[in-house]
Amino acid sequence: MKINFQTIKLKGSIMGPHWNPKAAELAVAVEGKGMVRVVSGSSNEEETESQSMRFKVNPGDAFVVPRFHTMAQMSFNDEPFVFLGFSTSAKNNHPQFLAGKGSVLHNLDKHILATSFGVSDRTIDDILRSPRDSIIFECSSCAKEEEKIMKEEEEEEERERKREEEETKREEEEEDKKREREEERGRGS
Repeated sequence: MKINFQTIKLKGSIMGPHWNPKAAELAVAVEGKGMVRVVSGSSNEEETESQSMRFKVNPGDAFVVPRFHTMAQMSFNDEPFVFLGFSTSAKNNHPQFLAGKGSVLHNLDKHILATSFGVSDRTIDDILRSPRDSIIFECSSCAKEEEKIMKEEEEEEERERKREEEETKREEEEEDKKREREEERGRGS
């Protein structure tokens, strides 16, 4: 097992989107709070939709990011975010970053990238313009935006859950009424 001490010491920063080609990563938040975004694409030909997960981490929280899942860790503007990362493989597992001058993303259309990542064209410009070896980028609103989106998604899920409960209750009430009518008809004959 390889240990990578990873820290985002700058307030309002993001560890660039990246994935691990040879290992899963287990991380433990050591100091500060941050947001983590994980995106997984399906290797199943029938499932072409990516799955995205956002979560907030506090000191002591642990999280696992499976192999080949793209991740980004973000610090809030008010404090640094420090975490300790462990790889599940002793092999050389060099994270593959999507940002910086050496990124493969330079070969893709900027607007498509921005739409895919759910960010502005300006954010993509900033990420792609970053120095070749840089893996931590300034992003003063990334964590706050991710937290806002996460809360909106949670609220939407709650509304959907309530809608489903109401629909189920309405169907049960209709079924009860139907059964009562049938029973009354049976008694009347």
